Amino acid sequence: MTILEVTAAPFGPGREGGGERHPTWFAAELARHEPVLFAYADPGGTKGLEAGHRPIPSRYFDLPPFLTATNPIPRLQGASTIRSVLRENAGDIDFVHVHNLRTASATLWILLAELRKHGDGFRVILTDHGARFFPWPTLTARMVDYYAPVSRFSEAILQALAPHPSRIIPAAVSTAFTAAPPPPDWSERSIDLLFVGRVVPWKRPERLLELAARTSERLGRSIRVVVAGAVGDRWFWDSLRERARRLAPRVAAEFWANPPDQDLIGLYRRAKIFVFASDPVDSLGRRHAAPELSSATILEAASQGTPTLARRLPASEENIRDGVTGAIVDALESGPALDRTVELLESPVTWSHYASAARAYVLAERTYPRIVEQFRGYLDDIRRGAV
Repeated sequence: MTILEVTAAPFGPGREGGGERHPTWFAAELARHEPVLFAYADPGGTKGLEAGHRPIPSRYFDLPPFLTATNPIPRLQGASTIRSVLRENAGDIDFVHVHNLRTASATLWILLAELRKHGDGFRVILTDHGARFFPWPTLTARMVDYYAPVSRFSEAILQALAPHPSRIIPAAVSTAFTAAPPPPDWSERSIDLLFVGRVVPWKRPERLLELAARTSERLGRSIRVVVAGAVGDRWFWDSLRERARRLAPRVAAEFWANPPDQDLIGLYRRAKIFVFASDPVDSLGRRHAAPELSSATILEAASQGTPTLARRLPASEENIRDGVTGAIVDALESGPALDRTVELLESPVTWSHYASAARAYVLAERTYPRIVEQFRGYLDDIRRGAV
């Protein structure tokens, strides 16, 4: 029986990491063990992606990836194609596993699967990466059979929409990161503070610059900072660069727009501290109910032996053991945040304890073979009626 993996998340050459690429690599690992058909909605997508040495059967659907105010509904042509796939594979599909409730594609799959699943016998599993944009998420959530949320926080959001059997299946760290050589030690790292992520106001990368300026005053030296990631807001990106210019020479900042993953791996390996600054209140004063469900960047940094300094959020508390694999503070503007930063920059022994524990956790618990093993255990329990 086939597992139909569904995503509308973007994927392209050189972009193996990050939460939005997770469904692709999840499908690649799952295809080593189970028959998989992968449905995606990005034209740059996955036709050439291989699981081991065999291609993953996949179909591209011409659908707008994300629901927004200007993109409120998917195309009817896409709905017709999805219906045809479900009809053509009737009786062969065991599970339809949908990622990202906030995408138009995922929503269509759930709605059309609901019309057929009882006659064809398959079950629908939803892995949620944030229902921020989807109107009427409760209606869609009621139509699935099981949840496989990426975190406890994600699980609570889903269960508030509609109660269903659930098992947390965390996001894994791409093999491109976990297969990298052992990371350099403290003395070989030239970047003091690093930000990686989409450069948008709710990620709060400006707090990295502010923290660097205060750290410079405390230590009496220039602090080297790198801001790297996908530029989601050009005005915001330019304002960050202007702010950094005003802070020079106390802050020596570099900006890397849309770097490929190999460059990101190199940045993580050169950094002493990764700063996770996301906040429910963004730089413009707007509130976001769920700014992060689970942070891939914290774990990517940890895979390279880079501990994280993070603002207290569910995403940071679930991925960092405070005082063991990183440091969690109530606010990056606070005195404790500055104290923890100085400690990690000035104490090689403390830093090394954090770095080794963070890397050991990722390699033991958050690789794709480990996460897919957990998911397959969930599928087996569903198949035998234990869930």
